[in-house]
Amino acid sequence: MSTVQFPVQGTVILHVGHGDVVVKGQAGRGDGQLLVKGPVEQKAPNATDAGGAHHFYMTTDVTAILPPGTAVQILGNPGDVVLRGVGDVVLETCQGDLAGTELASFQTQCEVRGDVALRTVVGTVDLAAVRGDLAIADASAVSVDVVGGDARVDSAGAVNLGKVKGDLVTNQAASVQVREADGDVKLTNIRGAIDLKRVGRDLSVTAPGPSLAASEVRGGVRLLGYLEPDGRYWINASGSVVVKASGDIHVNVRARGHLQVGPEVQVESQAPGVLVGWVGSREHAADLNIDTKGDAVLSCAGQGAPAPAEVPPVDVPQIVAQAQGEAAQALAQAQAEVGRSLQGVAEPDRSHPARTGGVGTSLRSLLRDLMDSVDPQAKPVAPRRASSAPQDEVRTVLEMLAAGKITAEEAEKLIEAL
Repeated sequence: MSTVQFPVQGTVILHVGHGDVVVKGQAGRGDGQLLVKGPVEQKAPNATDAGGAHHFYMTTDVTAILPPGTAVQILGNPGDVVLRGVGDVVLETCQGDLAGTELASFQTQCEVRGDVALRTVVGTVDLAAVRGDLAIADASAVSVDVVGGDARVDSAGAVNLGKVKGDLVTNQAASVQVREADGDVKLTNIRGAIDLKRVGRDLSVTAPGPSLAASEVRGGVRLLGYLEPDGRYWINASGSVVVKASGDIHVNVRARGHLQVGPEVQVESQAPGVLVGWVGSREHAADLNIDTKGDAVLSCAGQGAPAPAEVPPVDVPQIVAQAQGEAAQALAQAQAEVGRSLQGVAEPDRSHPARTGGVGTSLRSLLRDLMDSVDPQAKPVAPRRASSAPQDEVRTVLEMLAAGKITAEEAEKLIEAL
């Protein structure tokens, strides 16, 4: 095992040939420390490195403990990656899963082949492509080109997604723009514009902002909530459309199936499958246009504030508090794994696709916990491998290791004794 201690003057750049990566910002720390399972080559800052960047080259697992807010770049071909309490992060690519919390900003240049769970990102989250599922909570802005699985984004600023191959759920966002979603889309409490180019299945929108443009929905649509003055709401759907709204509304509906409106709608003109009318005052009324190949059901309560959203807001502080403990445990497990190398424990065969131990296991466990906390209604995951030692005692040992009260070797001996 290699241990490297160095003064942090600028960005820390990790060139990882293979192996998992754990990066943690530690309060009160002024220098940096690397724990590497194998040799590590260090390149000192020079005039060509902006801000005095530190370069480290390695081919195995690495744990980096840095001052809080340190900018980090991870290049090469890492496996699983977990990040907590650092600054701007740039990740070239990731062969496994990615989990992060308390970051200044996050950016990937290429594909993440596993799942991604991120929480509490002060700046922008910018992802090129995610092959698995995506879960993000509490970020100022989110931009993702491609999501291969399901996506959930909660408590965010502007959300801009290219293609989502699964379902999409977003609760509390400044705005939402989606080029294409193959599955269902559910949006709640969107303060600004909603722009959906194509939805492959059903669309549900509760408490929309000032505008909704659903250009092509191949399933049904459900729109609930208050429609703002001078707002624009356009829906083009293949399935049935159900609207339960309040506010002053100008209504223009075209339905190939059955058309049903409530008595509160003042009909201006009507023909088979077509209706133009008003609800409330015409001045500054919201403009609601519906074109559907199915049925259309319209019920408007008139003036008044919107009813509370059906989906409760996400408890972000609770999520963050849980993530802090989980990330600390993952780091402790990673350090214990590094300590085992001092005793000559054999390295698992990394060429085998089904790795069952080491840092990767703790990172995947953390990622599952992060995604479950962001989406408490997520599908059940496979049970984790049971430990041979009592879980409470093992957790206590890991917490002591994370707090620096015992060394990795002492932690290993205690766990073996248990």
